[in-house]
Amino acid sequence: MKIAIFKERWPHETREGATAEAVKKFADFRVDACIEKGAGQGSSILDSEFKDAVATIVSSASDALDGADIVLNVQRPMIAGEKQDEHAAFSRGQAFICQMNSLTDDAICHRYGGAAA
Repeated sequence: MKIAIFKERWPHETREGATAEAVKKFADFRVDACIEKGAGQGSSILDSEFKDAVATIVSSASDALDGADIVLNVQRPMIAGEKQDEHAAFSRGQAFICQMNSLTDDAICHRYGGAAA
């Protein structure tokens, strides 16, 4: 299984989808982590810390997503018409774990194929 983590691109978001410590735990379960270069900067996590945790560092979000089963983000991926269309890089069947803000952003939940609470 492969987990992808890419940079949070929403303004003012400094958290990251996983810490180096979490990546170490993924490795214990034979789960590979692929992380976009610089993804942890906002959280003061260096690429070298992710590497030490046995993560693969790649140059772009699309490289991280390539072959990933799960994507971990804090905020939802951006869609067309926003700063950058991150969602377009996803492949069919990939799952993402993030906060969706379904109570305040009903339209986006429907865009992703779900229903708001």
